[in-house]
Amino acid sequence: MAVYGMRHKVLQWPLSQISGYAHKTVYPDKMQSNEKEFVLVIGDSHLRSFVDGYVAMPEGRFSFGFMSTPGGDADALRREICHADDPPLTPDVVCLLAPSNNLTSSPTIEMAAKDFTSLLQAALYRWPKFFVLDFPIRHGDIPLEYQLRLKKEYHRVAAQLNVCYFSTEAFFPLRNSQLWCQDGVHLSDDYGMDILANLIWQASYSVLHMPVDPVPVKQNHYKVPVSLKDTSNLNDGNIKTKSPMTMAEVKRKELSLNNLSLCKKRKEDHTTDSQLDQYTEMTNKVCKSCQKKFRNLLMHLEKSKACQSHYNMDSLRQQAREKRKSKHSEAQATYRRKQLQQDPVAYRKKHAMEQAATRKKKLETDPIGTRAKHAKVQAASTKKRKELSSDNLDVLNKVKEDHTTDSLFDQHTESMHDVCKICQKQFRNLVKHLQKSEVCQIHYNMDSLQEQARD
Repeated sequence: MAVYGMRHKVLQWPLSQISGYAHKTVYPDKMQSNEKEFVLVIGDSHLRSFVDGYVAMPEGRFSFGFMSTPGGDADALRREICHADDPPLTPDVVCLLAPSNNLTSSPTIEMAAKDFTSLLQAALYRWPKFFVLDFPIRHGDIPLEYQLRLKKEYHRVAAQLNVCYFSTEAFFPLRNSQLWCQDGVHLSDDYGMDILANLIWQASYSVLHMPVDPVPVKQNHYKVPVSLKDTSNLNDGNIKTKSPMTMAEVKRKELSLNNLSLCKKRKEDHTTDSQLDQYTEMTNKVCKSCQKKFRNLLMHLEKSKACQSHYNMDSLRQQAREKRKSKHSEAQATYRRKQLQQDPVAYRKKHAMEQAATRKKKLETDPIGTRAKHAKVQAASTKKRKELSSDNLDVLNKVKEDHTTDSLFDQHTESMHDVCKICQKQFRNLVKHLQKSEVCQIHYNMDSLQEQARD
């Protein structure tokens, strides 16, 4: 059974007219007279114990002020920052505790990252000296993988804005339940909050006296859901741990093995060099500028303007559109073939109703153009039928003059009458044409035709 730590009784705070959440700001006593450096800490309910005085910050060269908005997400913190009064003394540095309430308030990770970007921009506008401290992980409230994904997204946003981001993941291990209070969300006053206080102090010292560049975002080894709804089936037993090989390395290894086996197979089949080069170009999508492999090179180029100069973007976009169109056509053909095999009568009826609805919609949208197009098609079909009937008449007369037997006459007549009812084209092998064209299959009994062809 998990043993949790202790947390003080929550006090009633006044509601803010700006965000609608409880809000409180405190500053240290005699901050203008002392020579200590002033650090302003902004965050959510994790700062309650500091604001109410139940947990003290480490003593030393810093004095700390706190701006806490319990229950507030990134958007609420941004509004409080924009409308907050100036502190009595300009802060030497501002620490933002990354908002963890976006785990539940934001439907997706992408929306949480967008709100976090707006929050950092608002904070940087007021205080240039600024850094972010990662939020403590929750114990049993939200799936671990989803929390790690949000942490990584926050880190990525901070790195883009050139803001220092300090991680807290290693300081709050889930196996030590005493670091949290009974709700599993907030840190305990007797264990967890002391660690958080030391982390705030150390991060402030690092920014003010040991300036470092923002830590680059590391690759995540977890297969993480995009939204919180995708985590409904997850539990502690299903959480995947880190593997010694990163996902990118695994993909590169699989890609190299696939390329090697395919090259051997194509050499055995005497495939031309042009086809082999084309396949290699398709699978080894390496950017000419940054020399990195990408599964979707076009998506990378759309984001990186520096790499776009080495490519013909119009040609790549056209190729991508054609590829999507061909894939869509193949998927449609597969679906229609499957439906036709399962229930041909119902499929033909449904297809006829869809065609009738399409024609009706076209007539309502553009009646003149639709009728003109239909008349043009009818005229072409009539012309083809006339040409075909005249050709057949000439053949019949010739056969009769040559005294051809009735069997040969019927066989020749049947072959000359292989005209598709839909496209009005003459085919030497009508069955073969119908097997390729699903649209024309609807108006024929394919089983009967195939039996006749076999006979």
